[in-house]
Amino acid sequence: MQGTSYLNARAYAILHRMHHAYSDTEKDPHTPQFFKEVFSMMWHTRKIYNGVFYNKIEIEERFDKNFPVYPAIDKIADNFLTRLLFAFGYIAFYIANAI
Repeated sequence: MQGTSYLNARAYAILHRMHHAYSDTEKDPHTPQFFKEVFSMMWHTRKIYNGVFYNKIEIEERFDKNFPVYPAIDKIADNFLTRLLFAFGYIAFYIANAI
């Protein structure tokens, strides 16, 4: 679990596999090749990630297998309150250690 940046294992694995299979082509979920700046690339990647996570886009069968499944962790980690708590914890840690 990575706190505010937690990604579902299935969705992450599928995006990672797509990235390697389609590197630097239009099917690559996060290549900088087709974007003028990093924010539009990140927004595009988020859109594909959410499509995979919520089963709203069709995934090739070769990408959608052999990955870990953690339903309890996913339910806890993909929660707005959990993300806020981690963000608060990170900020508190940095403040405590910056002095």
